[in-house]
Amino acid sequence: MDYTTQQHTENVTSVNNTYITLNTTAAEIRELTLEDVLYMHIEPLFIVCRYVHLLWYFVGFFGNITSAVIWNTPHMYNVCSSAHYLVTISICDVLCQLFHITYYLKHFWRIESLGEENVCDFWSILYMIPLYISELLLLGLTIEKLISIRNPFRSGWFSRHQRAPKEIVWIVTCVTVLSLLQAYIWQVDSRDYCDDIRENRMEFRIWNWLCDVFIYIITPVTVVVIVFKILREAKHSIIGVSHRHQGRVNVTRTLRQSTIVIIRLSLFRVCVTIPATCVHFLLHVKYFSPSSLPHVFSSSDVNDSETWQRFIKLYTAKYTLELLSSAKYALGVFVFALSCRHFKRDFKARVQNLARTTYISLCKIMTYIREKINSYREDEFNAPN
Repeated sequence: MDYTTQQHTENVTSVNNTYITLNTTAAEIRELTLEDVLYMHIEPLFIVCRYVHLLWYFVGFFGNITSAVIWNTPHMYNVCSSAHYLVTISICDVLCQLFHITYYLKHFWRIESLGEENVCDFWSILYMIPLYISELLLLGLTIEKLISIRNPFRSGWFSRHQRAPKEIVWIVTCVTVLSLLQAYIWQVDSRDYCDDIRENRMEFRIWNWLCDVFIYIITPVTVVVIVFKILREAKHSIIGVSHRHQGRVNVTRTLRQSTIVIIRLSLFRVCVTIPATCVHFLLHVKYFSPSSLPHVFSSSDVNDSETWQRFIKLYTAKYTLELLSSAKYALGVFVFALSCRHFKRDFKARVQNLARTTYISLCKIMTYIREKINSYREDEFNAPN
């Protein structure tokens, strides 16, 4: 090593966790990874994501399980003809949150939990299945509702309770087949990360693009179009009830209530999905691609790089929108409660019963502890000196 290089490396100091110290040789200077740079520049966002995602998990696990139980009760099938779809969506939301924990640990705590090859292959399939199913079920129930409003006689054939489970099984089967290729695309890389290591192969990139475009662009846009058609049809067939048909008022109110549930749920999920999807696709554009990032060794290198600054801003938007998008897997129970009075009544009763049971159990535990303490004190008092 010549004198110039030696003088340069000996005057480098450690800057912002770059692991560069005095008297460090050029070979020992560690290049900053993408994760290092992001943690250095948007650490407050990571902290917010850590705890908000925990809130989504807590609300989602309780809310989705409760929603599935309520929608699966016999009287709810009479209230909403799409109850089978809503039960399945609630179950898929639980699975999405459960599998999202691995993503949460990897990106916000830097803990890789899928380092084994077989685990990575199996997880890559299971993770995609509920994600795709929930989007396609949303499309299915909006189509069913549009048919039931436009042609009530045909809707009896299309959406009767015996047929809905078969349609759901068909959707699950098709999605499972589409997801099998993920086991080949996702593998453990050199860092022991379960990652998409075949992204440089054009055929797999095309496959992922086609699947993502269909699930997260075409399907949500189609749902929005159908929802507006439902609103237009409902304006004539539901809201405009004639006073001469008083016997049909209760049926009309029930139909209107189930329609509001589907409309609100669809619009809520689409509105939080589309922005995050757009940012996700931007990351595949060459202008924003991580492959175009220059090598950096310190925070000052990152600050001086326009490419890195652009990339950090995009990732800030990505994590923020993903945080909001994850709310669709947690807050569905509130959409149901605000849209359907039957659901709200059952949910309120179950929450009150749970609160009452919890309170009684805590009282019994406190009473037991108090009795044990008093008994211990009496034994000490009566014990001979």
